Parts: sequence; structure tokens; C-alpha cells
Amino acid sequence: MDIGSKIKNARTECRMTQEQVAEALGVTRQTMSNWENGKSFPDIASVVKMSDLYHVSLDDLLKEDQMAMSDYVGYLKESSDVVKSKEKSAKLMVIVVYLLIWIGSIILYWGAFSWDPTGAFGFEFLFEYIVLPIVILIIAYQIGRNNFWGKRKWFLIPLFGLSLMVMEGATVGIDVCLARKEFDYIYFFNVALFSVGAIAAVMGMICGYLRYLAQENKRE
Repeated sequence: MDIGSKIKNARTECRMTQEQVAEALGVTRQTMSNWENGKSFPDIASVVKMSDLYHVSLDDLLKEDQMAMSDYVGYLKESSDVVKSKEKSAKLMVIVVYLLIWIGSIILYWGAFSWDPTGAFGFEFLFEYIVLPIVILIIAYQIGRNNFWGKRKWFLIPLFGLSLMVMEGATVGIDVCLARKEFDYIYFFNVALFSVGAIAAVMGMICGYLRYLAQENKRE
């Protein structure tokens, strides 16, 4: 007997319909039908839930002939690899998007705002205190919502603040020093700007992580 037949028999013995089980598992009835007909395999989390729902041990649901179990183990491994690959791609995308915006802002400054005191002030106010903090807020929210890097994600907060401080040094700071022909540390160690970036990161990450916890609780 294959895995699909076993979970189907366990369901019928409990006198439950596919619709009832699908609702309890948070999947569609068609998905349940595909599992029971052997067209696809349930993920391990769903198998555990079915074990509790049908009052059947995991051994009874999963013990099969070697060929069937080999297929199922292969499916789980493939699914796990796909999830890991998507997560890596999402993490890389988050980093790349922020770096592109960050680098693009520096290029924009030197192409359109440099050597103009009014333009430099406008760039500093618009990009360093509004645009980039909003971008940080959104990026940090995505990191928290997906729980990227687990506990280590919180170490990104000072890096976001540092990125704003470095941006000012690489734009307005260098520009002012070249114009005055003297070094002014305030543009390279702007604690206020660091705080803006860090606060935006904290707000975004906390909101995203609370959303992540709510989704996890809903799944349970």
C-alpha cells in the first residue's frame, strides 16, 4: 500500500471528508485529493498534522515498502532544496536592491548635485533623511517578515545606520572638503544620521518580525 492510500484509509476510518481535513491543514481539497491519489506527496508538516488529526502514529502513516519510501524521501529532499534555493535568492535580492539604490544615490549626487551648496543641502535632506530611511524601513521589514538570517538579522541594524553615515561622507563630506580644502569630520561621523538609519531599521525589522510570528502562530 502506498502513502496516498494510507492517508486516505486513515481519513475514512476517522469518518472525515477531504474538505474537512483540507480546512484543518490549511490546503485545498484538490491538494488533498492529489495526495491520496498519489499524484503528489504531502510535506512533512502536513503528515504530522494528519497523524494528530487521525490519531494515527507517524510510523503507521510513513512505513512503506522501500520503493515508496524512497520516492517520498526524495520528494522531501527536493522540496527542501527548492525552499532553500528560493530563500537564498530572496536574501541576495534584498541585499542587491539596497546596494543598487545606495550606490545609485551616490552616483546621482556627483552627477547632479555636487559643487552646488543648494543642491548639496537638498540631496542631504531628501535622500539621507527621507528616501534612504524609507528604503531601509522597507528592506528591514522584508528581512523581519521572512526571518532572514534568524537571530543574526538584528546585527544588520547598525550596518544600515552606518550605510547612511558612509553615504554622507562619500557625497557631501568629500564635496565640502574639496571646496573648503580642509577636512570636516562632521560629514564623516554624523551620529544623528547613523541614528536615523538604525531607527528605521529597528522599526521595519520589528514590524516584519511580528508579522512573521503571527503567521507562524496561525500555521500552528
